[in-house]
Order: sequence, then C-alpha cells, then structure tokens
Amino acid sequence: MAAIFARMNETGDEVGRHKVRRGMENVKTALRLRASRGLSEAEAEAVAAILDEAAGKIERVGA
Repeated sequence: MAAIFARMNETGDEVGRHKVRRGMENVKTALRLRASRGLSEAEAEAVAAILDEAAGKIERVGA
C-alpha cells in the first residue's frame, strides 16, 4: 500500500488517493461490524483468506 500511495503522491492523483482511502475505510468498517457479532474459527479463516487474496491482487496492480 505504501508504494501505491507513494506513486499517487508523485503524480498528484488526489482522486485516486480518495478512492483508495474510501475503499480501505469500507473494508475497515465491514470488518469491525462483522467482528462485533463474533466470528467462528471457520468464519475468521474465510475472512483472512479474502483479505490475503485482496492483498495479493493489490500488490500486483500496475505490475
């Protein structure tokens, strides 16, 4: 993520930064809301797998 923000800072892409931050806040809110209801072991593993997959895709953006 740091590399993506650094690249956006170099190009002055304020709109891009806003979109990425909005997406990050959406994920954070969804995780908090879901976790507040409690997670089983299987649900926690499923959420972790989704986040791991998303992280991998993000790392490959623009590669």
